[in-house]
Amino acid sequence: MNWPVLKDKKWWISFLLTLLLSITAILLAAFENEFWVLALILSISVSAVGVKRATTLTYKTRE
Repeated sequence: MNWPVLKDKKWWISFLLTLLLSITAILLAAFENEFWVLALILSISVSAVGVKRATTLTYKTRE
């Protein structure tokens, strides 16, 4: 991690949303609700978008 990523608000939103969706998926799976799969897929998708944004911010500042 570097400073431009930590200053970025959109990255923080994606990070917190990923964390929230992951916890939701665990709780739904614990209570045997079938929607845990959807929460997990959404969590992975949001995480991938956040990683892509962090990579863009990291390499954009190096150039």
